[in-house]
Amino acid sequence: DKIREGIDAGVFYYLVKPASDDLIKSVAASAVGERRQKRLLAAQLARYDVALKTVTAMQCSVSSLIEAENVGCLIASCFPDPQRVVTGLIELLINAVEHGNLGIDYEEKGQLLNVGAWEAEIARRLALPEFEQKSAEAVFQRKPQGWFVQITDQGGGFDWRRYWQIDPAHAAASHGRGIARARLLSFDQIAYNDVGNQVRVMVKASQDSDFKW
Repeated sequence: DKIREGIDAGVFYYLVKPASDDLIKSVAASAVGERRQKRLLAAQLARYDVALKTVTAMQCSVSSLIEAENVGCLIASCFPDPQRVVTGLIELLINAVEHGNLGIDYEEKGQLLNVGAWEAEIARRLALPEFEQKSAEAVFQRKPQGWFVQITDQGGGFDWRRYWQIDPAHAAASHGRGIARARLLSFDQIAYNDVGNQVRVMVKASQDSDFKW
């Protein structure tokens, strides 16, 4: 219960003793990565803040991790509070690449992270003929009711329900909290299709806004 309470309140990570060296390194790397994303966003906002706030629609194609990070920052810049949504957008875009298009599941990602081979394996798969043409599509729209993003990958889908809530039983895992954190911290609404290869998120213009997906 304490783990769930802490993570639901926005704690980056909740370590349970005894924690292995590998887990501590993984958590530290994740925290540094999130900080890098927000610095990238800040630099981008300094140049394009006013212009991006006028964007009403945008469509982007994402194939790699670096593209997921850059496109996530770009789309976040169109929201009224970019810092709130940027990590959630990047998490969902990375999910679309790794889980959707490349078929790396939760267990396999854990093994790759443990040996420091996650990014290398993604790069290897992206170079394979069966994956090199695959991409995820991110569509942004600004409407009177709020700000909307739809992310669709070309994979067969996955069981997103497994990751909808923070599971304290996985507190010792180095990953698997992206969807729950996006739902709890980044957006007012988030919805997957049944298969799991498309997700829609939104931030309301006001708490009284009536909206349609």
